[in-house]
Amino acid sequence: VSLFGGIGEMFDAVNAVAHEKRSKQSKLRRKIRRKLRRRLARPEGAEVNGKHQQLVLCYALGVGMRTALCEDRGQQQQQQQPPSPHAALDDDGSRTLVFRPEGSSTTPPHELNHVFKLKVYAPSKYKTIRQHFGVSDEALIESICGVDGDPRLVELKSNARSGAFIYCTNNGRFVLKTMTKAESHFLNDQLLDAYVGHIARNPKSLLTRFLGSFRLKLHHLQAHVYFVVMGAIFNLRDETKYVFDLKGSSLGRSARPGEKV
Repeated sequence: VSLFGGIGEMFDAVNAVAHEKRSKQSKLRRKIRRKLRRRLARPEGAEVNGKHQQLVLCYALGVGMRTALCEDRGQQQQQQQPPSPHAALDDDGSRTLVFRPEGSSTTPPHELNHVFKLKVYAPSKYKTIRQHFGVSDEALIESICGVDGDPRLVELKSNARSGAFIYCTNNGRFVLKTMTKAESHFLNDQLLDAYVGHIARNPKSLLTRFLGSFRLKLHHLQAHVYFVVMGAIFNLRDETKYVFDLKGSSLGRSARPGEKV
């Protein structure tokens, strides 16, 4: 009797350990799922839709980016073709595309009633950066504008002193921010080469991930808008406990009483 009793107690102990192990694994899985849900939560802000005042701007940018990134994938074939009158190359490799409502041999038709132009800065360098960080052109297109060019963006509230517009993709993976002409030229003419070299030497760098730079020219508004596409810094698996917004200068950075910092 004592022998069977000892065996029974042993089986009970083994089952208790197995149950405890399964419970811990189940709790861990639930914890991971909660973190992923928080990570994939839709960003808070004003969705860019038919009522948004910047719809034309975001729509033109979406159509332009989709066309430009799709062209990058067929670059070798295009190099064998004669230059198109609707596309121009600069000395630094930047490419300007002209989008007419009726479309052309290199650009698709679109829903706007006006011509617009999109300049793609240093496409080969930014493609190298995207490949380094594991960002495919397909993922960028799908996140920002989809296959039809309709924007999939949310305008974020910003207290930036520069007055820049900031948009986040619906899936929270990428951020688009407007820049001044001087900021765009500094990034692409002075900083870009050193930046590419730095991330090549430091694969785990925590610097901002610049994934593309563009200039949108809307003829009917006589406006030039400069954009930079970045990887979202909060697109992380691990929960973020503290956030610090570091500035390069304290000039003009004092908050007024009651102002949210």
